[in-house]
Amino acid sequence: MRGKLEQHQLENRMLASDVATIFRILDAAGIETPSPSLGAEYCSVKQYGHAHHLSNSGVMARIRRGQVEASKQGGQWLINKSAK
Repeated sequence: MRGKLEQHQLENRMLASDVATIFRILDAAGIETPSPSLGAEYCSVKQYGHAHHLSNSGVMARIRRGQVEASKQGGQWLINKSAK
């Protein structure tokens, strides 16, 4: 079961990375695009902090210590909403 969960998480991170890359390419070509949604599975540092009563720096400290699973996509940290 754990192997399937890790595979699913990896696939989600890869997809988010692909989307961020596409937006960077379009931006470099001067093509305007709407801001990408974080999707139902991810939240920002600010959103996570609000939900868990933490400051942005507190959330970042947890990310650095590996206590919160996050990935940086297009200059923005994405946190899996299932992270505790």
